[in-house]
Amino acid sequence: MHRLHIELSNHLQDNNITHLAHIADGENSTFLHEAWKSAHQLNIPPQWAHLWDDYTQALTEAHIRITEGEDEIIWAL
Repeated sequence: MHRLHIELSNHLQDNNITHLAHIADGENSTFLHEAWKSAHQLNIPPQWAHLWDDYTQALTEAHIRITEGEDEIIWAL
């Protein structure tokens, strides 16, 4: 489960960042890899930057992807 520190979560909500689509970095994403916006891009205070890095790393390791349309099950083989 990917959970954010409550103060960081509140900061994001206060800035209308409420869905994964809001933090996806479309310019740096590829078909196989979703890139996530950095703490700097989202104006996250420095004291929470390491928490943000941990969170986006967990999303990357879970192979979370943002796509248009309905979700679908994909089997690599």
